[in-house]
Parts: sequence; structure tokens; C-alpha cells
Amino acid sequence: MQFGATRFDRDTGQLLSASGEIIALSLPASKILAVLAANQGQAIPKEDLTSAATGTIVTDDDELIQFIAEIREALGAEGHALIRPVPGVGYRLTVRSKDRSREKGNTLKYLGLAVALVPVVAILVQLLLWAL
Repeated sequence: MQFGATRFDRDTGQLLSASGEIIALSLPASKILAVLAANQGQAIPKEDLTSAATGTIVTDDDELIQFIAEIREALGAEGHALIRPVPGVGYRLTVRSKDRSREKGNTLKYLGLAVALVPVVAILVQLLLWAL
């Protein structure tokens, strides 16, 4: 999953820079990022994030806040915009994926191609009907 200049490899749990270098992230922070990435756009309860990080449910939010801060710092300037608190629930990861932008661009490209081919298909159909 791409986060601006950084990329999170869900298989390895590693955060990578644009040049492919590993960005240091503790194991609990990596597990939290994996949960957020797998549920992108959804509010994840604090308890679920803490459980993913530590294997237990902790009632103290301080530990979770530290892990979220670590992830945000590792993500760089856009870290705070990517991981947002959801009051009364937990946190949400919101990403504008380059892949999604590309998909949208490809969809528009193919739509344009389809529109351009309509007159050609109409002419071919008329020629076929005329030949019969």
C-alpha cells in the first residue's frame, strides 16, 4: 500500500521509503499499521488496535497513542493527515492511493476510447446491413 513517498508491505510488515530503504518501525506499530491498512477508511476501535499490537487489551490509551505517534512520524509530513482519530472509537487510515488514481484515469481513458469507437461501429453496422 502506497502512502505518498512511502510504501507499506503488508506481507513483511515493513515500511519502505521511495528508494526502497526500510523505515524503522517497532513490531507493535507495524501490527497496528497492518490492521489500519487492511481496514482502510474504516474506524478501528482502540481496543482492536491495542490487541493487535500487544496481544492483550489494555485500558490505558497511552501505549496506543505512542504507537500511533511512531507510525505518523515514520510516514513523514503526511502522517497526521493519513491516520486520524475517530472520537469515541479509535483511529482511521485514509489514503489516496496512487493505484486508485491510476484506475480512475484508466477508466476515463477507456470510456473516451469507447465513445470514440461508437461512430466507427455504427458505420460498420450500416455497411454490413447494406451488403446484405
